[in-house]
Amino acid sequence: MAIDLDLDISSARELARGATFVIHGAHRVVWCKIDVPRGLDPAQGAAAGEELGAFLIDRVLERHSEWLGVVLDVREGPSVLGPISLRVMERILERAELVRRRIAIVLGKSPALEAQLSAVVRSLAPRFVILTDDRRKALDWMTASS
Repeated sequence: MAIDLDLDISSARELARGATFVIHGAHRVVWCKIDVPRGLDPAQGAAAGEELGAFLIDRVLERHSEWLGVVLDVREGPSVLGPISLRVMERILERAELVRRRIAIVLGKSPALEAQLSAVVRSLAPRFVILTDDRRKALDWMTASS
């Protein structure tokens, strides 16, 4: 049975919401959409990043989690990660690698963010994290056999 991404995400169970993100769970996959409002104070963005990271690390990226992994959609996210958000992303990726949970990061049009994330993924989570611009590929990565 094929999964209709837009329908399934919109009808999925909401797990958490913050100033810059909403997290849904559907088909054993956590879908996290980042949407940074224009003019957001950097301190508020960093605090939301901390909240997001804590949720993923404490509730999703654990050894006996019900979730297969996380699709992190940053297409509407920042053009680059600040120092606090970068540390949060590093913790998320390290944890994914440690507990062997997959993360697919869906990128937008920011070459700077793509370069930044590519370097962090290569360094900290080369086996369990992919970068893509295609949500279907992200879902395929989540549901592929190990």
